[in-house]
Amino acid sequence: MPIILNETEVTNYLKEVFPELSAQWPLLNIEKISDLEGKFTLKIDESMLRPGGTISGPTMMALADLAIYATILGNIGPKALAVTTNLTFDFMNKPPQDDLICKCQILKLGKRLITARAEILSKNSNLLCTHAVGTYSIPPAKS
Repeated sequence: MPIILNETEVTNYLKEVFPELSAQWPLLNIEKISDLEGKFTLKIDESMLRPGGTISGPTMMALADLAIYATILGNIGPKALAVTTNLTFDFMNKPPQDDLICKCQILKLGKRLITARAEILSKNSNLLCTHAVGTYSIPPAKS
């Protein structure tokens, strides 16, 4: 299946439809969008840490959700009304205070529902920190 939006196009589209995330954009990089896959990096700053110096759960959940959404957009095109219907999240290992890599894979690309997984790893140690599976609802085409 050909890619509909490349990394730059997905980034620009997300900036357009989610301007409230403008402070985070310099920290998030879409490295790759390919056939049913995506790879992202998130530069960690102090605002993303919880007491004890580890990366917060909400930071990792947001990364997984946004990365899966961006991977889906790259494969189906600009669908702002595609929404998360389910996100299951497993914390595997305590992440060190390090930048994160998120690798996504679309598992099922249906007409109305898309299921994908995301693995978040510590950039320098390659430690698997979290595993997420998400389902997204795609709005029907207007006739």
